Amino acid sequence: MKNIRKKIAGLTAAVVAVVGVAAFSAWACFVQPEEMPAQAVPAYQIITEKDTSSKGDTTIVINQKDIYNGNLLLVNPWNAIPEELEDISLCNLYEQYPDRNYQLAGTNMMLQEEAARQANLMFDAAKEAGQENYLLRACYRTQDDQEEILEDELEKYQSLPEDQAENKALSKVAKPGTSEHQLGLAMDVNVYVPGQWSKAFGDTAQCGWLTGHSWQYGWVVRYDEDKSDITGITNEPWHFRYVGVPHAAIMVQKDLCLEEYLELLRQQKHIKVTDEQGETYHIRYVQLGSQPSMTLRIPSSQYAISGDNLGGVIVTWKDETSPQVSQS
Repeated sequence: MKNIRKKIAGLTAAVVAVVGVAAFSAWACFVQPEEMPAQAVPAYQIITEKDTSSKGDTTIVINQKDIYNGNLLLVNPWNAIPEELEDISLCNLYEQYPDRNYQLAGTNMMLQEEAARQANLMFDAAKEAGQENYLLRACYRTQDDQEEILEDELEKYQSLPEDQAENKALSKVAKPGTSEHQLGLAMDVNVYVPGQWSKAFGDTAQCGWLTGHSWQYGWVVRYDEDKSDITGITNEPWHFRYVGVPHAAIMVQKDLCLEEYLELLRQQKHIKVTDEQGETYHIRYVQLGSQPSMTLRIPSSQYAISGDNLGGVIVTWKDETSPQVSQS
C-alpha cells in the first residue's frame, strides 16, 4: 500500500482528569443497562432493475484502481488491505472539529474526510436527541498500531497453546493488514466519564441511539454477534464502519453485514432504491475482473464509485432532482 498522505507516529494515549466525586457517581449510571431510545428504521423501496444496459448522458470510465478504493471496500480476515489502495485523505478530528459534540482519546484521531464529516453530523444529531458523552477511542490506525494491539491481546492468552491463543486473539483483534481501522473508515465508540472508561457500551442509551440512527449518516455497526461466522469478528457494538448513503440504510433494512451486502449487489447487478422522502438512488455492480477498464453511461452527473476489493466496482447515482450524493 502506498504511503498514507498524513502519517501518524501512533495513537496518543487518552489523558482524562477525574472531576470530583460526581464523576464516580456518573460512572455507575453508565455501566448499568439503560432504557434504549426509539430507533429509526429505514423503509426504503428496493427494486431489482432488469435493465443493466449502459445509457445516459454521463460517461464514466472504470479502471482497475477503482476496484481497490472507496467506501465499500471489503477488508476482513480473508481480504487484506490491497496494495493498490491509493493515498487516502485523512482528517484530524481534534484539529478540524474543535466544537465537536464528543470526546477524543487522543489528539491524533483521524478518519477519512467524508466519514469524519458525516460522523460529526451524526453526533450533533445525537446531542439534539439528548444523547451525549460519546468517546471516540479508536479511529485510523497504522500497521504498527495494529501489530501492537494484537500483541497485547495475545498476552492475555499466554496460558493457552500457541494456536489456541492466536485463534482467541484474532477473534477479537484483526490481523495487521486486515483491519478496517487502517482504511480510516472505522471508529470505536464508547461512553465518556471523566477519569474512567466504560466497558459496557452495548448496554447504554448512547449505544442504542447510535445503533438506531447511524445508518442515516452512512455508518453501520460492523460486527454483529449473529454475523461473526461471516465477518470473522465477534460481537462489537462499539465498532462502526462508514459505507455511505444509501448503502447503510439498505444494509440495516435487510439486516446484512458488508459481506452479505456486496454479495447481494453481485447477484442483483442493478437495484433501485427510494427513501422515505422519495429520493431515488441506483446502484450498479460491475464485475471488472482482469479487464483494464470499462465505460458506462448513466443518466445522472451525481454519482459515486467504490470498489469491493474482490474484482468488482459499485457505481451509485442519484436522480438529478435529488440533492447531490456524497462521494464513495
